[in-house]
Amino acid sequence: DTGWDFATVWGKSSIDENDGYMMLRWQDASLYDDYIQLSGDITTTYGQLADVSDVASVYGVNTSNVSINWGSDITATSNVGTYSDTGTNILDVTSTNTGGIYVGDGTASLTINQANITLSVDDITKTYDGTLDATGTANVSSGSLYGTDSLSGGSFSFTDKNAGSDKTVTVADITIDDGNNGDNYMISYTSNTTSTINQATISSITGITATDKTYDGSTTATLDTDSASFTGLVTGDDLTLTS
Repeated sequence: DTGWDFATVWGKSSIDENDGYMMLRWQDASLYDDYIQLSGDITTTYGQLADVSDVASVYGVNTSNVSINWGSDITATSNVGTYSDTGTNILDVTSTNTGGIYVGDGTASLTINQANITLSVDDITKTYDGTLDATGTANVSSGSLYGTDSLSGGSFSFTDKNAGSDKTVTVADITIDDGNNGDNYMISYTSNTTSTINQATISSITGITATDKTYDGSTTATLDTDSASFTGLVTGDDLTLTS
């Protein structure tokens, strides 16, 4: 700390002698060999492990003996947020000296921001059913999922009901399962524009009868279609026959 001469005058007991307060070096005590503080801030994005050398600037006594690595709580897929160097398992500070190392309260921190990701849906093909309903599988259009993160759910809908190719399907409400309620990602959506609605098939027509007539030497017939029934006709649609 500022004002303390740890190189020649002061020391701190590694076994909490003097109730953990600083001690003069001439006192018979088990004192730390190295004394450091950390400073420096870094910002990274979820999925990208920051270089620990960018996070911490080391200053103090015997800093050349000191090595700094990420602690067990910091990985490429640590949740978004700001982590202080004073937190548990954030930094792993070691020394080549057997007398140990004293790390004073510093100002180093790591901020992890959300990763940008755009979600869509695989091509959907269905048979015309008169609705906008679409059932599909979510996908990543741009960006990446990291670690064991995965997609589930989603709400998909055609923008019109008619049969055809290159149909547009809108996308919403996809869940990213990342152990953090999806908050490690900044989510946007893009529609699928290459889906298909195939024509429905009228497999049979029944109920059509021919009206009786007097023999006239021709094959002409008048059909009665009032009771016609179409197998495969979508509810709500009308199909008209011309006799």
